Amino acid sequence: MTWKDIYDYSERLLRRWVQTLEQEEGKGAPGNFSERIARQERYDAGQAYLRFRRSQRSIRLRWTAAAAVAACLVTVSVWLLGDREDEAAWVMPVAEVPDVQPIQPGSRKAVLTMADGSVWALRDSAMAVGKEQEWRVDDAGLQAVAPDTAAPALAYNTLEVPRGGEFYLTLPDGTQVWLNSASVLRFPTQFAGGMREVQLEGEAYFDVTHIEGSPFRVVMDEGSISVLGTEFCATSYPDEPMAATLVEGRIAFEAQDGTARELQPNQRLEYDRATGGMQVEEVDTWLYTSWREDVFCFENRSLGDILAVLSRWYDVQVVFTDNALKEVRLSGTLEKYSAIEPFLRLFEAGADVEFKVSGRQITVAKRK
Repeated sequence: MTWKDIYDYSERLLRRWVQTLEQEEGKGAPGNFSERIARQERYDAGQAYLRFRRSQRSIRLRWTAAAAVAACLVTVSVWLLGDREDEAAWVMPVAEVPDVQPIQPGSRKAVLTMADGSVWALRDSAMAVGKEQEWRVDDAGLQAVAPDTAAPALAYNTLEVPRGGEFYLTLPDGTQVWLNSASVLRFPTQFAGGMREVQLEGEAYFDVTHIEGSPFRVVMDEGSISVLGTEFCATSYPDEPMAATLVEGRIAFEAQDGTARELQPNQRLEYDRATGGMQVEEVDTWLYTSWREDVFCFENRSLGDILAVLSRWYDVQVVFTDNALKEVRLSGTLEKYSAIEPFLRLFEAGADVEFKVSGRQITVAKRK
């Protein structure tokens, strides 16, 4: 039974009670108590419910309010029925409807472990970081206060973004990095001359500051990406192929076995760590970098790939009842900070699948 069912039934009970009172007290004339209740209902409850249905960004607050109203309506209904056993038997099961909380999107959060061993929980709020306050967090993310690229790189910091999180930082050389969910970046406290090197697990978008004679390199388990001043996205999750998507500039990927491949703008490389095979294709880079702009954009992507991305951001577990469903191809766009359920319903309308949401688990099954 839905919230609307509860609301409609309670409304009928309340209206019946009001009519009974008016008849008993001789106040049943049109335009009296019943009309005032109806008028109040039209402008308050009705509008509140419509706003509840339309809202997505504040869906958690709306659902909480709806649950509270539903609980109150059920309580009122039971009280009004008194000893009317025929209707009480219908109402009582309503009180047992579980409180289902919608799955919430991720937020900006990360944990920074400094080279000295200190640990800092980072959020949106402004704060100074480090014993010497050499880093700060503000609307621009994490950044060095006074970077000195000539200083020796003696130690490394580690920025870890959990599932359901994202974070942005500016490295001491001015390079900008957007970290996606379930990602880790290890970077030096200061860059020395020569090679600038960072280590990545997960996914990150880099806008690298060009410094003549000081190339930039991203090291991953599968190999490394050498950079000369460019914008690209690198992905290295343990259960997915390593990938690099070049937006502009020039990069070269070199695998652990020495195999190398250079990319041109608008190209994407995928590397299979099991076979050592590399595949390069021309792509619309927006499809692989839109997460940086608070949008997930999928075009003819497998359902398995799509839900892998969403599971990290919404921090949910995805279960397929049939592995063949992972290969279903779908397209769609989702704002990162919106609820996931309407997006799943859209996929249900466009494919022979259905989704069952239970807590933080999404089960994917073939439509019956």
